[in-house]
This record gives sequence, C-alpha cells and structure tokens, in this order.
Amino acid sequence: MANRFAHIEEPVFQEETELLSPKKSETASPSDAPEASTGDSTPEATPTEGKKKKTSWMRMVFGGEMLLTHNALRQIPLAMLILLFCIAIVSNRYTMENLRKEIIQTRKEIDELSMQQIQLKSQYQQSIKISTIANSLDSAGVKLVTEPPLTLKRK
Repeated sequence: MANRFAHIEEPVFQEETELLSPKKSETASPSDAPEASTGDSTPEATPTEGKKKKTSWMRMVFGGEMLLTHNALRQIPLAMLILLFCIAIVSNRYTMENLRKEIIQTRKEIDELSMQQIQLKSQYQQSIKISTIANSLDSAGVKLVTEPPLTLKRK
C-alpha cells in the first residue's frame, strides 16, 4: 500500500541541546570558510545535515519524543483544561440521561394516576344518580316519593 502522505514533509523538531548550542556560523571564523573566499556560490552539505533522520510523527507521539519538546510542554495546561471539559461533558451527559429516565418514569406514574382519577370520578358520578339511589333505598325498605308534596293553603 502506497503512503498517502508521502508528499507532505514531516516536521523535524530539534532537541533542546541543539536549540541551546550556538550555531556554526556564529562560531566559525572567516578563515574556516574557504568557499566564501573563492567566490564559489554552491553550498556544500555539512556531514550533520546529511545524517539527520526525519522521524515520523507517529513515532514522535507514541515514543514520547513529542512530550519532550518545548512547545508540547507549554501546551500541558491547555490539554489538562480540555481533559477537564471532556470529563464535565461526559458527567453532564450521564446526569441528563438519568434525569431523562426519571422524567419518563414520572410521566408514566402521572398517566396511571390520571386514569385512576377518571375511573374513580366515573364511579362517583354513577353512584349519585337518582336511579342508583332509588334502587339502594328500595332494598333497604324505603320508598322513593314519586308524588309531588301536598301544598297547604291558608284560609
């Protein structure tokens, strides 16, 4: 399988010792550079430049080299903050899921109670009907008055 990222140059990180050491051009005297005195403009590669290996970014990440660079050390507080936010998001999601389950359970209980209330209300309405009262009074021996009451007139 061909490398899809072959055309992308990988970043080369210098070690801290290389960053702290003085450059060759600063320490070299004019007598050390014969090419500049001859007027030849073709630069030759130094032995250290040709031997430098390009390390892959995966090797740097998984090998731990990336954590040793100065830029990575500066980013540790940001990474901790991002980690804290991720933990807060996961915790919030877990809490919301539990709250959602509780809301669903409460809605089911409310539906059951409202159905029970409707059933009890219909039973009450049925029990206060006149025909139901008359039937219960007849079984007890009391008759329901069907005639209008007598009106007394004064003379």
